[in-house]
Amino acid sequence: MPKIAFVGEAWGAWEAKAKRPLVGISGLELFNQLTESGIVTQTSDDRSNIRDFWHFWRIWRDNDRSDNLIQTKPMERIWDAHPEIFLTNVFNFQPKGNNIETLCVPKKESMSSLPPIKAGKYLAPCLEPELAKLQKTLFSLRPNLIVALGGTAAWALLRDPRITKLRGAIAACLPPFEGKVLPIYHPAHVIRPDAYKNRHVTIIDLFKAKREMEYPDIRRPARTVLIPESIDDLYTIRAMASDRGLSPDIETAGDQITCVGFGFDEKLAVCIPFVDPRRMGASYWGTPAEEKLAWEVVKELSGRECRKIFQNALFDVNRLWRSYGITFGGDVEDTMLMHHALQPESPKDLGFLGSVYTNEPAWKLMRARGRDNFKKEE
Repeated sequence: MPKIAFVGEAWGAWEAKAKRPLVGISGLELFNQLTESGIVTQTSDDRSNIRDFWHFWRIWRDNDRSDNLIQTKPMERIWDAHPEIFLTNVFNFQPKGNNIETLCVPKKESMSSLPPIKAGKYLAPCLEPELAKLQKTLFSLRPNLIVALGGTAAWALLRDPRITKLRGAIAACLPPFEGKVLPIYHPAHVIRPDAYKNRHVTIIDLFKAKREMEYPDIRRPARTVLIPESIDDLYTIRAMASDRGLSPDIETAGDQITCVGFGFDEKLAVCIPFVDPRRMGASYWGTPAEEKLAWEVVKELSGRECRKIFQNALFDVNRLWRSYGITFGGDVEDTMLMHHALQPESPKDLGFLGSVYTNEPAWKLMRARGRDNFKKEE
């Protein structure tokens, strides 16, 4: 049985001709991506079929894209030669005009609790059995990893179509689906001229898929975050800090620093809060003396002569200096700048770095953030 399954959106004209998924230009792009990421090994027969595909595609293109000239056999032969790859769609038919919105109705006509596929666009009730078919197919297959190609597949498996926010992060399928899923951009998206810049991101995500397809469980890193609740906890934090290195980080709301965190190592971190709207005066600490001591701990840890690792150091260093006169001792390193040096074509915000270099969930979606509660990372 295949270890990995790919779930697309719906058939296009080429898929409708063959009555199977991803046998057109999007399918070829996906196959090339799988080859570049090492998930499949391209053979001489594959290369011969690719040449045949382009031959037929040019004829189709140069003849007003006539349905009568669609020739899907080369891609069918490629996929048949790679049974380790399972392909399907959320909807195994061609929507009118290749537009997924034609399958939708306004909210008042929707009879289920499913979220919208797009803003204001809810799946027509008569098409809900398509989701049941997909669930049955994946349940019988039980792959180690399901790759959701694009927002519609992410909506079906995770009830969330925001592929830009979800891509690259392993997640558990929501009921009635089972298993783990990795959302990535659909190949039809990255071959568009205005979106080709995202192609390398998809290759990076497929390298993660290659690792994740070897086992069915979700393996999160074990981490402990300590939050002080008393003065004694502050003294404990001061004693726990190692001089081998620290990773500072601040969170803000408007012009106010709401908390300061320090990562001691890859498994242990502390977060020192200063703002709590639920408490009198919105201060986390009971008295001004306690808050002053908390800032003294922040100042002491920041000033230690050890390596400091930041994400966007200029923001944190400048903010703490302007607000509280706190400076940092030791060498300063910046993951944002290091990533930018390695992959200048990639986004460099922390959410993207987390999706690429860690196996954390898409934590930016785990809580609502107010408009003033952000940190500029680009």
